[in-house]
Amino acid sequence: LIEDYHKIPNITENVQPADLDPNNLNTPDLDPNGKYIISTRIRVARNISGYGLTPTLTRTGRAEVESKVTEALGSLEGELAGTYYPLTGMDEATRQ
Repeated sequence: LIEDYHKIPNITENVQPADLDPNNLNTPDLDPNGKYIISTRIRVARNISGYGLTPTLTRTGRAEVESKVTEALGSLEGELAGTYYPLTGMDEATRQ
């Protein structure tokens, strides 16, 4: 579905490589003289307890997450209320 919708061929073969070595970053030094940046932190989290981050979810896990999110969105009221349109089963007119 993702391959078809986003026109990305072989998405399962084109996985973003993970390189956690900071020495391999190709970024400018934001504080070359060490005057301003004392420390930094990058936080990665999930929002639904019991499920891993998106790249590690199985097809079943993704379906379960979608079900939970759909239920949560359906409970919104007032100006937050709306209509959830899943990618699967959406007609072309709605998709546009």
